[in-house]
Amino acid sequence: YERDVAYVGDDTGKLHKFTGVFLGTPAEAGSPWPVIVASGVILTGPVFDGGTSQHIFVGGSNGNLYCITFAGAACSTPFITVGTGPILDGPVVDSTHETVFAEANTSSNAVLVQATTTLGSPVTAIMGIDGTDLYKGAFDNAYFTSVGTGHMYFCGNLTNAATPTLLRVGFNSNGTMNGAVDTGSFELVN
Repeated sequence: YERDVAYVGDDTGKLHKFTGVFLGTPAEAGSPWPVIVASGVILTGPVFDGGTSQHIFVGGSNGNLYCITFAGAACSTPFITVGTGPILDGPVVDSTHETVFAEANTSSNAVLVQATTTLGSPVTAIMGIDGTDLYKGAFDNAYFTSVGTGHMYFCGNLTNAATPTLLRVGFNSNGTMNGAVDTGSFELVN
């Protein structure tokens, strides 16, 4: 919030910008705001990358992850497709490693996708069967101290049954996600 700004995605595909959030009188910014990200698409809560990219990321009910510049323009790669089902929760941005994470369903699986903050080099991990509603994951402390030994955890389902499971993915020393859940995942019921 160093710029005293907040962003809000709405149910018609517009991204709104508000100024004076903490240090002044909150007001919606004018032109070019609000910007149309994807007409008629329900947007998740947006996330601003305070790191190098300075981009805003927001998920859509159409399964796309969108990128908007802080000036309100589409990024050079305006979106990537995460799945065929909706992105239900806002993306997770790692400003240190300049990556962004989003989750959705495909026609056969629930997936987690990691991409760079330019929406390049996507890596996909299957996080359960299709129809599994995935929400933001959480990093363990090892991720922050030594990314190659760290993990990101999600609640999902096994790939062959609707069994609630705590899933985790690991990372290499550069912060790139492994393309599969690891053996540290476990069922939450017997």
